[in-house]
Amino acid sequence: MSMILPGSTIGIIGGGQLARMMILEGRKMGYHFVIVDPAQDCASHDIANDQIVASWSSLNAALQLAKVCDVITVDTEHVAWQSIQAIEDQVPAYPSSIVLKNVQDRLSQRDFLQKLDIAQTPYVNVESIDELRNAIDQVGLPCVLKTRTSGYDGKGQAVIKDKDDIHVAWDKIGRVPAIVEGFVDFQDEVSVLVARTRVNSQVRIATYPLAKNIHRKHILHKTVVPAGYPENIEKNCFQFAHKIVDAFDYIGIMAIEMFVTKQGEVLVNEIAPRTHNSGHFTYGGCVTSQFEQQIRAITGQSLGATTLIEPVVMVNLLGDLWKEDINFQTLMQTPGVTLHLYDKHPAKPGRKMGHFLVQGQDIEALSAKADDLYNQLT
Repeated sequence: MSMILPGSTIGIIGGGQLARMMILEGRKMGYHFVIVDPAQDCASHDIANDQIVASWSSLNAALQLAKVCDVITVDTEHVAWQSIQAIEDQVPAYPSSIVLKNVQDRLSQRDFLQKLDIAQTPYVNVESIDELRNAIDQVGLPCVLKTRTSGYDGKGQAVIKDKDDIHVAWDKIGRVPAIVEGFVDFQDEVSVLVARTRVNSQVRIATYPLAKNIHRKHILHKTVVPAGYPENIEKNCFQFAHKIVDAFDYIGIMAIEMFVTKQGEVLVNEIAPRTHNSGHFTYGGCVTSQFEQQIRAITGQSLGATTLIEPVVMVNLLGDLWKEDINFQTLMQTPGVTLHLYDKHPAKPGRKMGHFLVQGQDIEALSAKADDLYNQLT
């Protein structure tokens, strides 16, 4: 890949908080930005150089973006891979259409991991209620039914605990093609954030510390780093991540979510070919944030250090918290705490509006402190 110098224009399909933080980091490095987003007042609209108001999957918007940009990336994987494929011969685009095609469809993603011999939960493709019954016989109960496309933050999913739940679950996901996955009795979900690029034709990979994730109602609530796992488990997580990015010949940041079972086995759960919510701890918690690293990777620069500055806890702030009198004063006056708000409107239940970091030396004390600060907002 050719190096893309400061002064060049980076296109981002998607104008949410991930794009916003990429732009904030990229501007310090001398780059200009054009975004594609259907919302005129999206989180990035006021800091981008220009905006194309259109759907993330608009072919016309992708073609228009390709004419004015030197490289293109995304802040969501829900971009039509066909649109990226249509512009790849005109401008570098990361992730590639091949990556998006394999990741957007959960069946394709599972098949891809299986070919790499990467440990994961058992899964079966289902396209009818009868196939769903047969799949349950194969993977057992309980299990999870997931739409093959468009799911996130628990959307498009249904847990099946017994056979009486089959019809309700099938109706809940809209009776669309899906996969059934075996239920994992895990002790924690963790994520690996890995960056990969080419510098002078040489592959470079940089991996961030393993992060432990705690969810509420299927939405990430808190990330704790370091995760506190022994070296052998961390090694397995990193090996899986490196194997995946190399198989894709990937350029950019990728987040890989994994389960650590109660027996200490590591199972890959999901691939996100972009900067990721669980990587927000890097934005102030590491020498190089995931957002700066993404810009470095897609422009052919050397990758920055991924060193953790000190233990850190990240807590998501959802729209459920927003009230007319919401008061961030305590957060802002507490040493070791950094507040990040995304300038998103309006605040809605379940919508990610911001996050805060708590940094210090004792990770258990930090986690308790983060809980206390969060509870003062509720």
